Parts: sequence; structure tokens; C-alpha cells
Amino acid sequence: MKISSNRYCHFIGCFAENQLNNLTLTSFPTFLIANIDSSEMKGSHWIAIGISNDKIEIFDPLGFDIFNWSKVPCDLLDFLHRLSVTRRVNTGPRLQFDSSYLCGFYTIFYVIARKFVSFEHLFKCFCTKFLSRNDKILYEFFKNAD
Repeated sequence: MKISSNRYCHFIGCFAENQLNNLTLTSFPTFLIANIDSSEMKGSHWIAIGISNDKIEIFDPLGFDIFNWSKVPCDLLDFLHRLSVTRRVNTGPRLQFDSSYLCGFYTIFYVIARKFVSFEHLFKCFCTKFLSRNDKILYEFFKNAD
């Protein structure tokens, strides 16, 4: 699968959680990747967010459970709260195993695959019972994505 800029024109970039306060969204759908750390920190965990007129999709490989995160990202949660006032929020199950460091790759997978399949269908690509298998599934996806 070749990645071209016009294919992913709704992707607006990667942000530290404290950079989301200044973000102005002007068209939908919009996709972004955010780190739960602020810009002064080294970055600890990535999540992907898809925003449309009526819903927010939060693709967190750790299942959007703050107890799995190294810190509480107050700016990120505030950003999501502001958007959720007029939108329904969808989250998915945990996909990432405790010893995996591939959260960024999971979020890139979301941005690429979401163009072609529904949010719910994305999770059918992974094993939600045996999380240790998912890094290999992700590796195979990127290995074959030419």
C-alpha cells in the first residue's frame, strides 16, 4: 500500500498533549495522533483520534484506560471533553501487550486503515484475548504495506 499525501489529507499531524489547546479544527473528518506527554517531555504513549461532525474515535492501543498510562494527560482530556460536548465518543479494546513499545505504530495503522474500514472493523484485525500476538500482526501489516 503506497502512502501518498492526498490519500491522507484529513491527517493533520502529531502533537504533544499540551499543543492540543491551540489546535483549531476547521474541517471534518480530521485525524491526529497525540502523545500523553507535554512537549517538554520525551513522550511515553501515543493515541490516535478521529473527529467527525458527530463523533470522536479514540484509538488507544492501551484501551483508553488512564491506569495503563504513565501520567494523566490533563490537556488531552480537556481537549477531548470540549469536543465531546457535541459528539458521541467511541473507544476500542486494549490491543497492546504490557511489554510492547509499538503504540506509535498502532496509531499509524489506525490512520492508514481507517480510510478503508470502519472503526469497529479495525479491531477484528487483532486478537483482543491474547495481546502478545498483536505486535506480530502489526509487523506483518507494515511489512506488506508496499
